[in-house]
Amino acid sequence: MSAAPIAFEAVYAPETRRLAGRAFRDYQFKRYGLLMIAACVINAIALAFVFWSGVKLGAIVYFLVFVVVIGPLQLLYLYFLGPRMYEAKLGLVLAPAGQVIVGSEAVTLPGRRGNIVFPWSIVKVVVEEANFFLLVLS
Repeated sequence: MSAAPIAFEAVYAPETRRLAGRAFRDYQFKRYGLLMIAACVINAIALAFVFWSGVKLGAIVYFLVFVVVIGPLQLLYLYFLGPRMYEAKLGLVLAPAGQVIVGSEAVTLPGRRGNIVFPWSIVKVVVEEANFFLLVLS
């Protein structure tokens, strides 16, 4: 026997979208941050070893330099500008206000072009905050 769906009105104010973007960034960095930082450090160590060993500069070494430089820049970009990207995506997809329906099979959110249905099978985790909940899809 399935339970009756729960419906409530939600308003997606700009402040809520901004907080959701930051919450998603925090979730990503809490989960993958140390791994990404470790990858940058390992790449830098490999580049230092290549220069220390006196390898002739070629395409592979230039590619390694590119990876070592871009890795930390991408981390900074994702940390500082990532929440704004997520905020903009939410603003484009979600309606400013509408009815949210949480059922046993799916979650329905109000979209700008109609309702958006997310089956629970594609929801990876639900991040709960004081003013909202954030669905992280797989």
